[in-house]
Amino acid sequence: MADRVSEPADGDERSILLGWLAFHRDALRANCAGLDAEQLATRSVPPSRLSLLGLVRHLTEMERVYASWALGPAVPLQFVWGDYTDDGPEWDFDAGAPATAAACGGTCRSWSASTRGTTATRT
Repeated sequence: MADRVSEPADGDERSILLGWLAFHRDALRANCAGLDAEQLATRSVPPSRLSLLGLVRHLTEMERVYASWALGPAVPLQFVWGDYTDDGPEWDFDAGAPATAAACGGTCRSWSASTRGTTATRT
């Protein structure tokens, strides 16, 4: 079994936040490991729109939004997958399933790139 990121120990607020982010990112990464594009895009149980790929897309979007907008300098908010409206689609979940493994790989690489810089202790 591969090394996994452990739950964070007590510490300052930033260390705990980054530790939990690393822990949950690693858990999702482990669940996605070895799956092909079709498996990543498969919805869990009808009528749910949730898939592992949708969850990766959602986490990519939300981490980017909170890191660049809520916690960063005042800049216009731009979403990765599409603009959100009250009655519109939830682009991270509602976008059509990717047709190729390359599309899934691009999403996963985008998420991975957005998570770089988080350090955590592996067990």
